[in-house]
Amino acid sequence: MVVFLPINKLNFGILSTFLILFLFFQVLFMAHSFVVRHNFITLFIYKDDRTTQKLLFPLIFFLQIFVLLLQSSSIKRDNV
Repeated sequence: MVVFLPINKLNFGILSTFLILFLFFQVLFMAHSFVVRHNFITLFIYKDDRTTQKLLFPLIFFLQIFVLLLQSSSIKRDNV
């Protein structure tokens, strides 16, 4: 059964929140499987390791850009 929601501010906010949460958990799952596959257990244990920052900072950066794009598109829809 397919339910079509009208695109208003509330529904767009809820859908974008679920999409962001889904992408966040998918990135966490990919990072976890990468760590388990390569036995990089020290990657998340030791805070002095720079490879953790090399892996996580680009993911967080692109996730923030995605959130900003979603917010700007919702603002453009509200102003029209």
